[in-house]
Amino acid sequence: MEELEKQGIPCPLVVFVTAFDRYAVRDFECNALDYLLKPVHPERLAVTLQRVRNRTPFCRQATASDAVFVKTASVARFVPWSEVRHIVSEGNYTGVFLAGAPSFLMLRP
Repeated sequence: MEELEKQGIPCPLVVFVTAFDRYAVRDFECNALDYLLKPVHPERLAVTLQRVRNRTPFCRQATASDAVFVKTASVARFVPWSEVRHIVSEGNYTGVFLAGAPSFLMLRP
């Protein structure tokens, strides 16, 4: 992964969040940037987020005018980041919770 970054090819940064510490070694073998054990403590999360920021100088903070593409079984659309309250992994689904709108599930882990 670092070789690709040296060539200017951005790579996804992966942070595993789980309640099972027995997977930590395997996660780092997969080039995970970090591993958070549940329950995640705010101080530890802050350290992880700083590691992400340090590795992604080309990343910028999302603004209200930015949007994320979401697709459900019946609808595909762009949702402004300003409407997204939080996103939760729920097995093979991803729950998206919006401000002032019903939450929904995407068939995507």
